[in-house]
Amino acid sequence: MIVFVAQDGMEGLWSCLMKCDICGKQAHYGHSVSHSKQHTQRRWLHNVHRSTIIINGKKKKVNICTRCLRTQYKEAR
Repeated sequence: MIVFVAQDGMEGLWSCLMKCDICGKQAHYGHSVSHSKQHTQRRWLHNVHRSTIIINGKKKKVNICTRCLRTQYKEAR
């Protein structure tokens, strides 16, 4: 795992950990729009968990999104 530490401290570390190691899914950025049409920045985070999966017959701990985890489970069945 590559750890990227930004100038502002821990933000770069968390953005790296919030990436799926299988599909590469990351946070999406955009604006929240209020009733008065005022735009404020926000992030949409995906559901990433630290999980142990078997890759090529070996156990490996990876950060994996729930969609990839579901796909891994379905292929094993």
